[in-house]
Amino acid sequence: MDDYGPPYGQPYGPPVPAPRTNGMAIAALACGIGGFFVFPASFAAVVLAHIARREIRRTGEAGDGMATAGLVLGYIGSVIGVLLIVGFILALLVFASWSSGAPATPLWSGSAALPGRRFLVAYCSGGNGASETGRA
Repeated sequence: MDDYGPPYGQPYGPPVPAPRTNGMAIAALACGIGGFFVFPASFAAVVLAHIARREIRRTGEAGDGMATAGLVLGYIGSVIGVLLIVGFILALLVFASWSSGAPATPLWSGSAALPGRRFLVAYCSGGNGASETGRA
């Protein structure tokens, strides 16, 4: 009869409050989700999640799953953001070398044959594209 609670007419015990959820875990999850739309939020999610997990272990609060989810989403968002920035820069360099009329050279042919090198030399020197050797 114990499986079904107290017998008829006897009250239940006092309600047990649920453990408090860690606020940084909630913030980490929110930043982890927001990191897919606003890139710096991913880094905030990683930092907040690490702090929240340490606090949860110390205090016994709830929210470890949210902190872990925020941590994973933060790392994924950071990697995707960095890859997008690198891809954008590479695409810009390739486009600049195509529009400058320079012959197309593959990326693996050496450091002197980087696409967009002529563009970068012209942009950084403020001149007409002549490098320090005098060649254009």
